[in-house]
Amino acid sequence: MDIRRYKVEDFVLDPNFKRWVLKPTISDNLYWEGVFEKMPFKLNEAIQAREIIINLSHKKFILSEIDQKLLWDSIDKDLSMDKEDDRLKIIPLHPLGILKGSTQKHFRNNRQNFVWVKVAVISIMLVFVGALAHSFFTKTVQIEEEPIVYEVKKSEPGVKMQLTLKDGTKVLLNSGSTFRYPKNFDLETRSVFLTGEAYFEIAKDSLRPFIVHSGDSKVTALGTSFIVNAYNTDQIDIALLEGKVAVKTAFDAKSQLLNPGEALLMDHTKGILKKREFNRDKILSWTNKTIFFDKTSLKEAISILENWYGVKIVVHDIPREEIFFSGKFKEETLKNVLKGLSYASKFKFTINKDKVEIRF
Repeated sequence: MDIRRYKVEDFVLDPNFKRWVLKPTISDNLYWEGVFEKMPFKLNEAIQAREIIINLSHKKFILSEIDQKLLWDSIDKDLSMDKEDDRLKIIPLHPLGILKGSTQKHFRNNRQNFVWVKVAVISIMLVFVGALAHSFFTKTVQIEEEPIVYEVKKSEPGVKMQLTLKDGTKVLLNSGSTFRYPKNFDLETRSVFLTGEAYFEIAKDSLRPFIVHSGDSKVTALGTSFIVNAYNTDQIDIALLEGKVAVKTAFDAKSQLLNPGEALLMDHTKGILKKREFNRDKILSWTNKTIFFDKTSLKEAISILENWYGVKIVVHDIPREEIFFSGKFKEETLKNVLKGLSYASKFKFTINKDKVEIRF
């Protein structure tokens, strides 16, 4: 059936939608996200259907054999079809904001569809029996969500910051990063916004995917750990350590799925996506208070040191040939790091408070 014509009961009876609500996967999330991006006018029905499915999954209704026989007899009577008209009216699920009027469905006059209709109607009747037994739907249920209030955290150059979000997700911000997140996540998603670099350990929540927005890209995860480097939102690097994530960009309609050990570099200015393997020690080095240079260019090394120590570095007499640095420095002072680099690259340096000068 065309989803554009779906009503609440159609979503409830759709096995793919039910599976997505109760046991979502990344592929299901991406599929239904695409559906509702194209058909936002179906969101209201889908939200109502989701609530029904969740409530049904948590409540079991038991009927006696006599009640079951009476119920089937009632269904048989209601499902008696006129030989000249094979249309059948099905009662709505419940009048609590789900449907405002009756819904008609058309079925072929054969035994297989007749049995399917029985199953559909018995499901609907069970909702009514459970509702009456538990007084669950005796009053209109309105879910009032709290307005989303955002917090903004900034880790200054030279400072790292650790956060634990309301859902239990752990976030470690690298120096010079800005992180915006809601105090309380909404009922459908957990969306946060990052400029800079952060390490995420996502708390599992199968009903609410965790989405990291950086520039025009977003990373979707359900329970995993990964690093997003987005100091320059035109060039974003994502490295997956555990679990699975889906990465979506503004210039590529197809989402990229990453497996553990894979990284994805996105260049929005050139429209380039580059998937690769990564050095785990190097990616995690900053989380362990370690500076890791692995054939790192002079320009990149200066940027790292400025951000790490909160200083401004000026380079004089830069050689024509490209200069690269390699080495690991764990919990070292800026002076010791520059000493180590100067031995191989033959430069001199001076440190004056937050200003550093390097001369070749």
